[in-house]
Amino acid sequence: KTHTRMGNAWDWLRVWLDHKEIAVPAALTYHHVIAYPEWRALQKRNCGKSVCRNTALLELKVLSLIVREAIRRGFATANPCERLGMRRDAPKQKPEMTDAEIATIRAALLVREGALTIDQRWMSVAFEIAVHQGCRLSETQVPLTAVTDSTIQFVAKGRNGRPHIFTTTLHPGLRGLMAELRAGGATATCALPRMASKVWHDFFL
Repeated sequence: KTHTRMGNAWDWLRVWLDHKEIAVPAALTYHHVIAYPEWRALQKRNCGKSVCRNTALLELKVLSLIVREAIRRGFATANPCERLGMRRDAPKQKPEMTDAEIATIRAALLVREGALTIDQRWMSVAFEIAVHQGCRLSETQVPLTAVTDSTIQFVAKGRNGRPHIFTTTLHPGLRGLMAELRAGGATATCALPRMASKVWHDFFL
């Protein structure tokens, strides 16, 4: 996922570098770099929304890594992307879902996946785990060997790209689901497909 995200960042950086006619690392300046977030904000996402400042800052981090490597190889002498002092915007606080909203989502998932066997209902299972455990979508795919009657072990996003493994209490409301998954022959809670977050995004449209 990190590789994909960095590749996406480079796609936009390459467009910007071409637009600014910056052909070599040594031609990149501090003034180019600090103007990047403003340029990036003018580019629209596929949904038509503007790109947020935090996305631009993340892409500048990727550019900084590239320039750092260019310095090692003798293509530049300084990295204008470092120590910029640009602060990230605080993330928007998302309100908790109401009981009525959760019931509506469950009903829609039943229509979507009700005819599937339990081991094929990845959206329904991921939703229940996320709601009960308060975890990320990527963390809802858990080997059943990491689940007991009272605990569940997650592999979460850690620092420097390293996974953070931790064990926490299994919510009592998930015990029946875990038993059903085991009875259905599943080896994991669910199998998230590629671009699972996009599937969810489209589901909520």
